[in-house]
Amino acid sequence: MGYLHMAVAAGLTAGPSLGGLLIEAANWRVIFLVNLPIGLFALWLAWGHLPKGVNQPAVGPLLDRSLVRSWPLLAGLLAAFLAFVALAANMFLIPFALQPLMGLSPAHAGLVMIAVPLTILVVAPLSGRLTDRVGPRWPATAGISLVAVAILLMAQLRAESAVLFAVLILALYGIGAGFFQAPNNAAVMTAAPEGSRGTVSGLLALARSLGQIAGVALAGMIWSWRHELYARDPGGIDPLGGALRDAFLVLVMVAVAAVVVSMLRGDQRGEREDMIGDRAVPRSDPRGRVAP
Repeated sequence: MGYLHMAVAAGLTAGPSLGGLLIEAANWRVIFLVNLPIGLFALWLAWGHLPKGVNQPAVGPLLDRSLVRSWPLLAGLLAAFLAFVALAANMFLIPFALQPLMGLSPAHAGLVMIAVPLTILVVAPLSGRLTDRVGPRWPATAGISLVAVAILLMAQLRAESAVLFAVLILALYGIGAGFFQAPNNAAVMTAAPEGSRGTVSGLLALARSLGQIAGVALAGMIWSWRHELYARDPGGIDPLGGALRDAFLVLVMVAVAAVVVSMLRGDQRGEREDMIGDRAVPRSDPRGRVAP
């Protein structure tokens, strides 16, 4: 799960970084055209390496209603949704803070934002190993808590803010994001009944995608509303900085809600299983004893 999150998060957060470099080197159209070879390469990988069939046909309804009665599963899905509302909205707003507000060029802003995927690449595998030892609850909660702190610090960015300050905030944000998703994904998949892991995996992807869509929409709505409000008073707060600050503060509240949900999920340690082929076997703890 840690390596999976490393790939997902690095791809999501590297996009804006590379986009800034591409805009500086060419123009904004290139950031759309570059997705064609990337998409074709991903299609080739999926077609050539993913399993082409299943051992047995699916039986039963598309969505088992018993899934929605599992609080650990629902808590993990809700935490993922809220976390990605905050994560996606934040990555949407950060370029506005780095470029128009702080005056960085697109390439310079892209280089600053590389702090996020670099920290995730280091932290995500460590998060997965920590989850194997202590369970998913506290690593996930600590991760999204760091994200909330980082977004709160982003609300303090000003035109005169040092670039190093922005880099440190984004590194803290990447550490939190890297620590959150692997244990949260593990918690959701652990709570999935045997035979429903494919469905639950789809629900997890749906929660993540809906969170990203809702996050960008929320950030755009709040920023536009507050910018228009501040612009009515030319002698008051800077419209750009004020609107960004207000949007970041709303995202802090969303991240705090994710923290609360993550804390209330319960302790799933001892419920995990390793899968060997089609057979579930109990996981041994670090001292060699078999977990109940």
